[in-house]
Amino acid sequence: MVTVSLGKALSVIPYPKVHLDKFPPTLKPDDANKTYQPNLDRIRRSQYPYLKDLTYLDHAGTTLYPVSSLQQTVRLLSGSCMGNPHSISQCSQVSTHIVQEARDVVYSLLDADADEYDVIFVANASQGVKLVVEGFRDTFEDFDYVYSIDSHTSLIGPRTVAKHFKCFKDPYSVVEEYSLETPQRPVLVSWTGQSNFTGERFPNSQYNLLFKSISDKVYTLLDAASLSTSKPPSLRNLTSLAKPDFVVLSLYKILGYPDIGALVCKKSAGNYVFSGKKYFSGGTVEQVALYTDYAKRNLELHSILEEGTLPIHTLAALISSYKAFLSLYGSFFNISDHVNHITAEAYAQMKNLVHDNGVSLVRFYGSETYGDANLHGPIIAFNLFDSSGEPIGYSKVEKAAFKNNVCLRVGAMCNYGGLAQHLGTKDAQFFKEAQVCNFLCGDENDIVDHDKKSHRGVVRISFGAMTSEKDIQILIKMLSEFLSITLP
Repeated sequence: MVTVSLGKALSVIPYPKVHLDKFPPTLKPDDANKTYQPNLDRIRRSQYPYLKDLTYLDHAGTTLYPVSSLQQTVRLLSGSCMGNPHSISQCSQVSTHIVQEARDVVYSLLDADADEYDVIFVANASQGVKLVVEGFRDTFEDFDYVYSIDSHTSLIGPRTVAKHFKCFKDPYSVVEEYSLETPQRPVLVSWTGQSNFTGERFPNSQYNLLFKSISDKVYTLLDAASLSTSKPPSLRNLTSLAKPDFVVLSLYKILGYPDIGALVCKKSAGNYVFSGKKYFSGGTVEQVALYTDYAKRNLELHSILEEGTLPIHTLAALISSYKAFLSLYGSFFNISDHVNHITAEAYAQMKNLVHDNGVSLVRFYGSETYGDANLHGPIIAFNLFDSSGEPIGYSKVEKAAFKNNVCLRVGAMCNYGGLAQHLGTKDAQFFKEAQVCNFLCGDENDIVDHDKKSHRGVVRISFGAMTSEKDIQILIKMLSEFLSITLP
């Protein structure tokens, strides 16, 4: 009989562990690096050589990875032998360590307690939402679904499997509706921490407290994908009722690389919501009978929900990218401080763009609280108007941006609540236009003519850790080309 000592196996692993406890807190100031802005030109030259002839202003889509992320990932992969983690061999234990440290990266990003939350790796935030909804569908016969008008499309889709659904603008309307009749079935309430359309931010802990006051049947889902690009939410120093049950995020929007997301799940909620999970696969069960329906599920949430073998090399890249990002920028507090300054500066300069007759070139959407990290993120949504006040199609702006090597985003941003609130688009109009033409995000169907001409979407610019004031200067120069023109 051969006895294998796991402790001995672990001691010989040729894996350079990343000690996350030595990293500076991601959500607090780091005095040593809080003024990385004076070094930004050097950082851009050494870490982002591909930006030499580009002005990148689409960090809400995904931020950019520094060269050191790739270099550290190559060093980790070339210096480690990684096996399938479902074993006790040395190579398998290397992978087991990497998986756990990748979870620690997410805990560190969100300042979350591993005793309270579990981390489940998914493809992206949308996949995390889908996983939660599948849990509700499998476990409960019926459930209600409530979502914010500011939601990305991925938060609207779950209504298709709910018994009833409601879209809210005022969160108190949800409380008032359920105060008339206490919910008899579970309710999943979701919202976004930051609008991916305008960049407006919402009071997450207050929302959570409000929704939890309705009933113990209410579960909460925070979409932190947009918010986390510069200010990941902290899940630690809050009361239990102020903390969301589920948080989804796309890690590539935060670090640029690798392409992976996470569902961060409160264990008390997840153990109940996923208790009825039907489908299982390799890695999610301990024992399976062949001729009866018996299957013994794993105990830990992530072991139940992460089906098959995790992308261990991708998770190794996540560890390296996180380490590289913090070594460059110190903390996300520093990044937040930088992008707040950049956003406020861009807004101020854009606001000064006025035609010769005094008509403003730029119209902004959402609350103009740029630079206040509590109220607004590093996103500006806008459209252009000619000197007679007529709309300039966003496709013309996109073409000008392409000509000037400026990368930005135009269209609906997968946020139809944004269109409804800020451009006045109604549900009936969405349906009518769908019968006439295929409206695609970013196409040239950018002006609609009903009672009067209006935009069908917006131009969106968004900023990241490596955005410079020179980028803003290039943007302003490009937009200035539209001054004092009247379109035929």
